Amino acid sequence: MGSFKEIEGNLIDMALDGEFNLIGHGANCFCKMGSGIAKEIAARIPDAVRTDNETEKGDIKKLGNFTYGNIWNVEEEKRTGEEKLKGYILNLYTQYNYGTYSIKVDYEALTLCMRKINKLYKGYTIGLNKIGAGLAGGNWDKIKKIIQTELVDMDVTIVHYKK
Repeated sequence: MGSFKEIEGNLIDMALDGEFNLIGHGANCFCKMGSGIAKEIAARIPDAVRTDNETEKGDIKKLGNFTYGNIWNVEEEKRTGEEKLKGYILNLYTQYNYGTYSIKVDYEALTLCMRKINKLYKGYTIGLNKIGAGLAGGNWDKIKKIIQTELVDMDVTIVHYKK
């Protein structure tokens, strides 16, 4: 049986420190990572961009699926000269389009992503942002319920962004 908690912090910093086996964020089907947490992920976790760009732009079949890449702490590697895998990043295709001014999160796609992750990564720790509740315009209470219902076999930490 897994656990669920919410904390304040910076999900990317925590991932680079190796606090989770996995982190995930909501991605769109057009390989755009230009705002929100995706922008910071693109800047600090290059494998997230690489794996996203290996998919077909605009492919609606990505909804409910995900790509994954490695998390390396490049800053630590430069300091110490040692390369060490810190975990894995999941690009969760939970919205078809991107932009603002309307609800973009697809609750069914989010549910499918969570269900697949729980099955594949049972027993792992996962860090998530308030996926789909920011720029994607979703209802956090509804999203939180999906996460709690589907990720029952994982230790889940929701990280509310704090500078």
